[in-house]
Amino acid sequence: MSANRKHVLAAIAIWIALSLVGYAFAFGYVPTGLLLKGGASAQADVVDEAYRLLTILAVPVFTSVLAVVLYGLLRFRANGEPSDDGPSVRSNTPFTVLWVALSAVLCTFVIIHPGITGVNELRAYDGEDVDLVVSVQSARFAWFVQYPEHNIKTSRELVLPVGAVTRFY
Repeated sequence: MSANRKHVLAAIAIWIALSLVGYAFAFGYVPTGLLLKGGASAQADVVDEAYRLLTILAVPVFTSVLAVVLYGLLRFRANGEPSDDGPSVRSNTPFTVLWVALSAVLCTFVIIHPGITGVNELRAYDGEDVDLVVSVQSARFAWFVQYPEHNIKTSRELVLPVGAVTRFY
């Protein structure tokens, strides 16, 4: 087995291990997990599904970069002062093409789902009758909440009735 192949296989092994740890943290197998509790609205389910999908896609991308960086730092660290400049590094064209192509496919997929499909699902709720209209604005470290139909302004808290369809603007 060539030296380059050993390096690639070692980085892949680290990537798989880091991905498993990342998924464990993200989905609650470890106490700090990204557990999305049941949403308080129908729209929350659409958004939660998008978060889960984006997390599933992001973990292996992040951990692949982290695995290569960690392996490179640990395996190829310098001992002492370098004697002279190292050899010039040339790009690996097939790897570059593969990386850009996979990134383009992943971006296109994310734009379509949950991007476009999620927005369309959320727009399906636009026709519902609204029980309460709330205007919420922020400024630095404060929130300004207004209930225009009831002529109420507050900067302390947002109060919503249980089960009411609320529109924010």
